[in-house]
Amino acid sequence: MQVLHSQATDLVLMLSIAAAMVIHSLRYRSQVVTSLAFLLAFFTVSISHVTIFSLVAGAILALGLVAVAFRQRWFVLVLGGLVAVYVNHFLWLYRVLPNGAQVGHPFPEFLPSAGLLILYWLLFRIFYIFRVPDNDRDRLCSTLNVLLNSAGLLTLLKYQSAHPEWAFRGLLALGAAELVLAFLSRRRHHNAFVALVIIASLFLLAAVPYRFSGTNWSLLWLLQAEMLFVAGLALRETVFGRLGLLSAFAAVAQLVITGVFPILDERQSALDGSHHVALAIACGCAALAAWFNSEFASRRWPFIAERPVDTNALRALSYVALLCGGLTAWLVLSGPWTILPWLAIALLLAFISVRLRSEDLAQQADLLSLAAVARAGAINFTQWDHFAHQPRVIILLVATAMLYAHMRRQQSAQIFRLGAIERFYTWAAAAMLGVLGWYALEPAALSVAWCLLGMILVELGLATRKPFFRHQGFCLLFASFARLFFINVALAPAPRLYTMLPLAAVYAWVYQRLFASEQSDRVDRIAETASAWFALGTVATLLYFSLRPAWVSIGAAVLSIALLLLARVLQRSVFSDQAFAIIAMTAGRAIAFNVFSMEPLAAKFWEGRLFTVGITCVLLLAALPIAFSIRRQQSEASIEEPAWRNFILRRPEQMVFFAPLAILIVLIAVQLRAGMITVGWSALGLLTFLFALAVGERSFRLSGLGLLLVCVGKIIAVDIWHASPTDRYVTLIVMGAALLLVSFLYSRYRETILELL
Repeated sequence: MQVLHSQATDLVLMLSIAAAMVIHSLRYRSQVVTSLAFLLAFFTVSISHVTIFSLVAGAILALGLVAVAFRQRWFVLVLGGLVAVYVNHFLWLYRVLPNGAQVGHPFPEFLPSAGLLILYWLLFRIFYIFRVPDNDRDRLCSTLNVLLNSAGLLTLLKYQSAHPEWAFRGLLALGAAELVLAFLSRRRHHNAFVALVIIASLFLLAAVPYRFSGTNWSLLWLLQAEMLFVAGLALRETVFGRLGLLSAFAAVAQLVITGVFPILDERQSALDGSHHVALAIACGCAALAAWFNSEFASRRWPFIAERPVDTNALRALSYVALLCGGLTAWLVLSGPWTILPWLAIALLLAFISVRLRSEDLAQQADLLSLAAVARAGAINFTQWDHFAHQPRVIILLVATAMLYAHMRRQQSAQIFRLGAIERFYTWAAAAMLGVLGWYALEPAALSVAWCLLGMILVELGLATRKPFFRHQGFCLLFASFARLFFINVALAPAPRLYTMLPLAAVYAWVYQRLFASEQSDRVDRIAETASAWFALGTVATLLYFSLRPAWVSIGAAVLSIALLLLARVLQRSVFSDQAFAIIAMTAGRAIAFNVFSMEPLAAKFWEGRLFTVGITCVLLLAALPIAFSIRRQQSEASIEEPAWRNFILRRPEQMVFFAPLAILIVLIAVQLRAGMITVGWSALGLLTFLFALAVGERSFRLSGLGLLLVCVGKIIAVDIWHASPTDRYVTLIVMGAALLLVSFLYSRYRETILELL
């Protein structure tokens, strides 16, 4: 109950009683008894009337408590008193301002209340600085002291704040005061120095948003972070360096979240032509500062990276610098232009990585180059039509040149070691050029462009003795060959001719260059053979689409003769293989189209069945001398091939002879009526036998005899029973004459035939 009505008298009595209690308790040097005395005093203040005298009483109690605890080194007493002081002050504020202070409506006790809060903070901070704990319990109390002191001060200042515009100056002043106190404790109490420097840095960083906004906020944070880092270098104090690193991470995070993300959303929804210079400058400054701290400062002042945690933080900061540098280029040059500054930054990083022997910088160059290549695929090519007003081709050509420039880097990274650097960048550049041709050139010119580029890469690989260039050229040559079947074959005759003939010439040139080259591996050997077949396929396809359908088999026969001549002159088995393939295709075409699909009497004789098939067979048989010459040539050489292929290579005349023979057999079966087929086959068998005697080839003679035996069987099984009388007589007469002639020849030239057999 209220006994006295005078606040002044009440205060004097209160102070007297509190002093007497403390003096009495100190006689026993008991922290528990003294704590109870101060606890009762704080309870008395908390239940007193809401006046300024209550605050003054609380301040005097706090002063006495700190003085006693300082003298006796009682850390628990200080911690309990700190909580009691701030709780009592909060209860007083809650009675004065139930809902907290309102902006623009200060209350009369605002300044005294703020002054007392600062006094509380200063008293307990002085105790924390000048009393170093000796055991774990005291160290725990000391740590809680420094944290609760700052938290209580900021919480109550915020609760009673009627002037938010003072927040910037207040936090700035508190940060400066904490720094001063930190330096006062540096020699005496290093842990206090670390804690106070951290708190001061947080106060200084927290002050910035209350005065600045947007890019200015980020720049000021970056400036503070760099000041802390430089202070750590100057004082050789790792605490400042770590705080600078943490502040830099926070500044970059704020920059990306509040500045870059909105622009990213905007550019995804619509084209953005603005350059965002202010934000780009902030990102650029962040990149330069981060690279300086992580790459240069760590080498100039090695003590800042002596511990693994510092080393890892600096490495992480280096990659943060890469992010900021990439964002700077993206902000200034958007759309198709972004890949150029990205690759330029990557080149610069690659150059510096060699000078500093930094794997991190080399890896950052690789990462940024990968990002540029990915962006080219996602933006420059995918959105090709959206940038019709931009120099799309020039941008990508310059980007390709930059990729090739990366080949000269001599610093390995974790992604690409020295042996993989050239391969990756050249493959990326070749792929970019190939895709650029797809988008920039006319469809008919694409195969030619790919083919020429492939030839250039093959020549470059041969000149530099680097196989990956040749492999890239092989891929482009294959793509050009596959492409011509989709576009070039459907062109008009003239465009088809002047787009496909150069392809065949290039394929043949590549084959010859690879054949003559000594620096080859298994892939080169396969590519060499494939190039020869590409040339043949191109010429054969051109003939197929350029000639009249009835003359395709004739053109194929001429092509087979040319291939056999090449095989004879150059002594290369690949041309023999190609000739055999064309001969087989010629026979199939002649039988399937000229014999079965064409009418026996065409409008023009030279387009009829007999003429076209006859000319085809004559041309194929005319190649027999060349085939025999190749046979003699192969018999003198040793061929290391599988048995079946060795047989074909050593006896090329077999394919050349039996292909037209099969065509003639089918032609007779289709052209003559059923009763006269045996007559035609008998005559063909006899001619084959006679020809075999002339050339001395056993397989030819056996084929003639076999055909005659087939005719005998046909006569016995079919013709005698089903043919008309006239056809039957003619068949028997012709067959008998053929058999008599064969018997005569056998008896006349028996010794010779047996010798041949």
